[in-house]
Amino acid sequence: MNSVFDVLKALSDPKVLAIFNIIALSNVDRGFLLSHLNLSTRACHYRVSRLLRSGVISRKNGKYSVTSFGLVVHHAQNLIGLALNSYWKLSAIDSLESSHSIPRHEYNKIVSNLLSDDKIKEILTREREAINIVDPRKSINSIRLNVR
Repeated sequence: MNSVFDVLKALSDPKVLAIFNIIALSNVDRGFLLSHLNLSTRACHYRVSRLLRSGVISRKNGKYSVTSFGLVVHHAQNLIGLALNSYWKLSAIDSLESSHSIPRHEYNKIVSNLLSDDKIKEILTREREAINIVDPRKSINSIRLNVR
Protein backbone atom coordinates (compact mmCIF):
# COMPACT_ATOMS: atom_id res chain seq x y z
CA MET A 1 0.00 0.00 0.00
CA ASN A 2 1.24 3.44 -0.89
CA SER A 3 1.39 6.49 1.32
CA VAL A 4 0.24 9.98 0.40
CA PHE A 5 3.92 10.83 0.07
CA ASP A 6 4.47 8.02 -2.46
CA VAL A 7 1.57 9.15 -4.65
CA LEU A 8 2.56 12.82 -4.52
CA LYS A 9 6.18 11.94 -5.22
CA ALA A 10 5.17 9.90 -8.27
CA LEU A 11 3.06 12.78 -9.60
CA SER A 12 5.67 15.45 -8.84
CA ASP A 13 7.48 14.84 -12.14
CA PRO A 14 5.82 17.03 -14.81
CA LYS A 15 6.11 14.28 -17.45
CA VAL A 16 4.54 11.70 -15.12
CA LEU A 17 1.73 14.15 -14.37
CA ALA A 18 1.20 14.71 -18.10
CA ILE A 19 1.01 10.95 -18.68
CA PHE A 20 -1.40 10.56 -15.77
CA ASN A 21 -3.67 13.31 -17.12
CA ILE A 22 -3.71 11.77 -20.61
CA ILE A 23 -4.60 8.35 -19.21
CA ALA A 24 -7.24 9.85 -16.88
CA LEU A 25 -8.98 11.35 -19.92
CA SER A 26 -8.76 8.33 -22.20
CA ASN A 27 -7.43 4.76 -22.19
CA VAL A 28 -4.26 4.77 -24.25
CA ASP A 29 -1.40 2.46 -25.18
CA ARG A 30 2.33 3.07 -24.92
CA GLY A 31 2.57 3.98 -28.62
CA PHE A 32 0.16 6.88 -28.12
CA LEU A 33 2.19 8.15 -25.18
CA LEU A 34 5.46 7.86 -27.09
CA SER A 35 4.11 9.74 -30.10
CA HIS A 36 2.54 12.57 -28.10
CA LEU A 37 5.07 13.22 -25.33
CA ASN A 38 8.42 13.19 -27.09
CA LEU A 39 9.87 10.60 -24.71
CA SER A 40 12.21 7.71 -25.37
CA THR A 41 10.81 4.22 -24.83
CA ARG A 42 12.91 3.86 -21.69
CA ALA A 43 11.80 7.23 -20.25
CA CYS A 44 8.17 6.44 -21.00
CA HIS A 45 8.45 2.99 -19.40
CA TYR A 46 10.06 4.45 -16.27
CA ARG A 47 7.35 7.08 -15.84
CA VAL A 48 4.46 4.72 -16.55
CA SER A 49 5.95 2.25 -14.05
CA ARG A 50 5.86 4.95 -11.36
CA LEU A 51 2.14 5.45 -12.03
CA LEU A 52 1.49 1.71 -11.99
CA ARG A 53 3.36 1.30 -8.68
CA SER A 54 1.48 4.19 -7.10
CA GLY A 55 -1.82 2.51 -8.03
CA VAL A 56 -3.36 5.40 -9.99
CA ILE A 57 -3.34 3.53 -13.32
CA SER A 58 -3.55 -0.09 -14.45
CA ARG A 59 -2.70 -1.94 -17.65
CA LYS A 60 -5.05 -4.32 -19.38
CA ASN A 61 -4.70 -5.71 -22.91
CA GLY A 62 -1.87 -3.27 -23.67
CA LYS A 63 -3.90 -0.19 -22.72
CA TYR A 64 -3.46 1.97 -19.67
CA SER A 65 -6.49 3.19 -17.76
CA VAL A 66 -7.09 5.12 -14.60
CA THR A 67 -8.05 3.11 -11.51
CA SER A 68 -10.82 4.05 -9.09
CA PHE A 69 -8.11 5.32 -6.77
CA GLY A 70 -6.64 7.26 -9.69
CA LEU A 71 -10.01 8.90 -10.37
CA VAL A 72 -10.07 10.19 -6.80
CA VAL A 73 -6.49 11.44 -7.14
CA HIS A 74 -7.33 13.12 -10.46
CA HIS A 75 -10.34 14.80 -8.85
CA ALA A 76 -8.11 16.08 -6.02
CA GLN A 77 -5.64 17.39 -8.60
CA ASN A 78 -8.45 19.26 -10.35
CA LEU A 79 -9.55 20.74 -7.03
CA ILE A 80 -6.00 21.97 -6.42
CA GLY A 81 -6.09 23.58 -9.86
CA LEU A 82 -9.34 25.36 -9.00
CA ALA A 83 -7.81 26.58 -5.74
CA LEU A 84 -4.75 27.86 -7.61
CA ASN A 85 -7.01 29.76 -10.01
CA SER A 86 -8.61 31.40 -6.97
CA TYR A 87 -5.37 31.92 -5.05
CA TRP A 88 -5.60 35.70 -4.74
CA LYS A 89 -9.24 35.56 -3.68
CA LEU A 90 -8.38 32.93 -1.08
CA SER A 91 -5.51 35.13 0.15
CA ALA A 92 -7.92 38.06 0.44
CA ILE A 93 -10.27 35.91 2.54
CA ASP A 94 -7.34 34.92 4.77
CA SER A 95 -6.31 38.55 5.13
CA LEU A 96 -9.81 39.65 6.13
CA GLU A 97 -10.13 36.75 8.51
CA SER A 98 -6.82 37.41 10.27
CA SER A 99 -7.31 41.16 10.64
CA HIS A 100 -10.92 41.10 11.86
CA SER A 101 -13.06 38.92 14.07
CA ILE A 102 -15.69 38.06 11.48
CA PRO A 103 -18.95 36.40 12.51
CA ARG A 104 -19.52 33.09 10.77
CA HIS A 105 -22.48 34.30 8.67
CA GLU A 106 -20.44 37.29 7.40
CA TYR A 107 -17.49 35.03 6.61
CA ASN A 108 -19.79 32.70 4.65
CA LYS A 109 -21.23 35.67 2.77
CA ILE A 110 -17.75 36.92 1.82
CA VAL A 111 -16.74 33.44 0.64
CA SER A 112 -19.94 33.11 -1.38
CA ASN A 113 -19.49 36.50 -3.05
CA LEU A 114 -15.78 36.18 -3.83
CA LEU A 115 -15.61 32.61 -5.08
CA SER A 116 -17.43 31.02 -7.99
CA ASP A 117 -16.61 27.35 -7.44
CA ASP A 118 -19.17 25.61 -5.24
CA LYS A 119 -16.79 22.88 -4.06
CA ILE A 120 -14.25 25.40 -2.76
CA LYS A 121 -17.05 27.41 -1.12
CA GLU A 122 -18.28 24.25 0.58
CA ILE A 123 -14.79 23.34 1.81
CA LEU A 124 -14.20 26.78 3.26
CA THR A 125 -17.56 27.18 4.93
CA ARG A 126 -18.02 23.64 6.24
CA GLU A 127 -14.43 23.03 7.28
CA ARG A 128 -14.13 26.40 9.00
CA GLU A 129 -17.37 25.71 10.80
CA ALA A 130 -16.27 22.22 11.81
CA ILE A 131 -12.99 23.35 13.37
CA ASN A 132 -14.28 26.70 14.71
CA ILE A 133 -11.55 28.81 13.11
CA VAL A 134 -13.90 31.73 12.40
CA ASP A 135 -14.60 32.30 16.10
CA PRO A 136 -11.25 32.08 17.94
CA ARG A 137 -12.95 32.53 21.33
CA LYS A 138 -14.15 28.93 21.25
CA SER A 139 -12.20 26.56 23.44
CA ILE A 140 -10.20 23.67 22.04
CA ASN A 141 -12.60 21.29 23.80
CA SER A 142 -15.50 22.41 21.59
CA ILE A 143 -13.83 21.41 18.31
CA ARG A 144 -15.81 18.66 16.55
CA LEU A 145 -13.79 16.10 14.67
CA ASN A 146 -14.95 15.23 11.17
CA VAL A 147 -14.46 11.47 11.39
CA ARG A 148 -16.13 9.57 8.56
